[in-house]
Amino acid sequence: MWRKLCAILQFPGLMFGLTLVGAGAVLFWPALRAPFVLDDYLQASMAHQAYPVPRAAWNLYDYINPSDASVLRDRGFLPWWSDEALRIRFLRPLPSLALWCEYRLGASAWAMHLHSFAWWALGAKLAHKLYSAHVSPRAARIAVLVFALAPFQVVPIAWLANREALISVALCTFALSLQLKRTPTTRHFLFSTAAFAVAFSSGEYALAACGYVAADAWIHTPGWTARLGRVAPAAIPAAMYLALRARLGYGAGGSGFYTDPFHTPGAFLARAPERFARLWLDAWAGLDGEQLKSHVPTWVVVGLLAALGILLRTALTAPYRDPKLRVFFLGSALSLLPFLAVVPSPRVLGLAMLGIALVVARILENAWWPPPHSTYTRAPQAHLAALFLGFSHLIHGPASSWLMARSWSNAGRAFERNAHALSADLARAGGSVESADVTALRGIAGAFFVPFALSPQGVPPRAWRLLSQAGHVLVRRTGERELELVAAADQSLVPIGPGNLFRPEGKGFQRGQQFETPGMRVTVTEVSSAGVRRAKVQFARMGDTQWMVESSDGFLLIDLPDLGFGLPLEL
Repeated sequence: MWRKLCAILQFPGLMFGLTLVGAGAVLFWPALRAPFVLDDYLQASMAHQAYPVPRAAWNLYDYINPSDASVLRDRGFLPWWSDEALRIRFLRPLPSLALWCEYRLGASAWAMHLHSFAWWALGAKLAHKLYSAHVSPRAARIAVLVFALAPFQVVPIAWLANREALISVALCTFALSLQLKRTPTTRHFLFSTAAFAVAFSSGEYALAACGYVAADAWIHTPGWTARLGRVAPAAIPAAMYLALRARLGYGAGGSGFYTDPFHTPGAFLARAPERFARLWLDAWAGLDGEQLKSHVPTWVVVGLLAALGILLRTALTAPYRDPKLRVFFLGSALSLLPFLAVVPSPRVLGLAMLGIALVVARILENAWWPPPHSTYTRAPQAHLAALFLGFSHLIHGPASSWLMARSWSNAGRAFERNAHALSADLARAGGSVESADVTALRGIAGAFFVPFALSPQGVPPRAWRLLSQAGHVLVRRTGERELELVAAADQSLVPIGPGNLFRPEGKGFQRGQQFETPGMRVTVTEVSSAGVRRAKVQFARMGDTQWMVESSDGFLLIDLPDLGFGLPLEL
């Protein structure tokens, strides 16, 4: 392994670039072969003008808009427990236009993934150029290997709707390469401002780049007036973007998955420290997000963070004396702040890893290729840190990337097969999918997306209702047009708490509370500490409804139990 790494680092420039692209193609191959997943089905439906509410070509990331959410709620695409103030809207015009063109031209998922891979390659090329301007050629190559093959790259390649992360990284890296020049001129100022303006056309991910600009101004520029002038090329486009975003009502609210700092600052601040710790550990240890999920206790995360700090303290001493490295270290930390508004995931680590990869590369270079008469490498902590980081980012990280890509591809293909099977079952049961009236007694993860995956053009059924989203549910037939849903004693019929997409954390339910949509009324009849334990569902009519349940076997059409009987639904 050591000899192979040394050989790769000594390749001529073109051969090194081709080797990196080849390694990326191998590691991300399963992701490149993935079908549409999750929001891809929603955006395909929007592009084909089949979404229940129309969306412009530049606005495919406007999923739930309060002004027309009632249409989605009335047709059942928003579940009955969704918050009235639910809003999930992102201002990302450039990625949206690219996706709209591809969907309208009938591009295959394979061709669209290749487009995403091209953005990955461009981001890696620009990152190498940025690194080369600040560190030695060897360190720059180590850094780009760490950056380009890290697990955070997988999701934006496998998930077409998340391509904006790749676009933002590439455009922001180019803007930073202009901004971080040590002798800026008026020309550089204008070019940097224009580059950041283009970067913000990719969306709110570009806010992360402002962390590096702020760190650079703080470390290299004395005086507040000079610092304000130094950050202006990024601050002006950022302020304009945020003002436009607020004026048009974009952002997220009424959800436990997203915590908007401008609308719910208290909830944002309460969650921010833990989310930062999880993201910081994922980034430095080259994790794929599975090891530090929300079920891992906070004290474990804090302990791991402290251990990482102790391990890296000595290793960072020598590199951190270089002001340029301090900019990248501090900037990588500040770049995480905008992403504390969402449940932690490796997919948001792109710009943070831009700086972390460079610091990791300097630590490895100092430990493995020490300068003459260096006392730094005598410290055992330095060698231990280099061993940990080398394994995490040069072995574990790339291996995790391949496994993560395979997992996304397999999950996407399973969902696609199950959706096609349900579409065929609906067609056999009652004609066209578009005219079907479907009620999902129990859904799991795909219930929000499957209606738009049932037809090639993303045309959803006439009505789609989701009654529960739990592991184990008992469905009792208590009347001709009435059902009772009962969850296990320690479960809730519907998800609550952090990570819940449709309802904010802390907004619970009350006994007797009612939720009405056209043709259906849900009454909460029992509430426990876990959430909704029992609910009564009354229908205006049930004659032409197709009853569906989502389980580990897919989406299955079933018959209701007879009057007075129950039907247990298990995974």
